[in-house]
Amino acid sequence: MRKTFLILLFLTFGVQLSAQSWIKLKSTDEIKVFYKLKKQKNGKEEIRIKMINRSKSNLNVDLELGFYDTGVLEQRAEINDCLKKGFFSNLFRVGHLINGKTQETEGKFSHYEIQLLELNTNIVDKCEIMEP
Repeated sequence: MRKTFLILLFLTFGVQLSAQSWIKLKSTDEIKVFYKLKKQKNGKEEIRIKMINRSKSNLNVDLELGFYDTGVLEQRAEINDCLKKGFFSNLFRVGHLINGKTQETEGKFSHYEIQLLELNTNIVDKCEIMEP
């Protein structure tokens, strides 16, 4: 009993620590969108995007992110995805990674201000595999 309690305590603490580093971009009745900046071992940075489906149905999501440097839009990133409904679908969903487009900005995101430029959601009956 005591070991089970300690294991659950450490798991809860670990989940809580990883959840603290996510920054919320948008939260509506249908969806929550978060991002975090992750440094790789080679020193480059990447943006990780996480979306949580809060609705009771499958959602087709189209979003556009803007990367601003001193008020000037430098880069854009578009993500199109279909989010299945359900708790376990949200728990085990693979996030999206964004890397720099050009040689100068590759792996350098910490100086950018990240904003959600556009977010469109549509309820769909079934999530189908999307072609890139």
